[in-house]
Amino acid sequence: MAEAESLGDRVRRHGRTWRHRLKDGRLRDVDTAAHAIEFAGRRATLVVAIDVTEMTQTQASLAKSTQRLEILHEIDRA
Repeated sequence: MAEAESLGDRVRRHGRTWRHRLKDGRLRDVDTAAHAIEFAGRRATLVVAIDVTEMTQTQASLAKSTQRLEILHEIDRA
């Protein structure tokens, strides 16, 4: 584990959310990070994918609600 920690400073984060298709065909939004490590004496890449589908859907819903409230606010001011 100490070997992995010493090489852990080389982290690549992708700047966008990726669409991942599950085995059953469903699509999920994932954020990924990749770490160059040494495992059992061999160079390897550890990739972590975090499912952010629900968060993405919640943000879209919040943006839609905010837009509706802004329209209602404009109507109320008129």
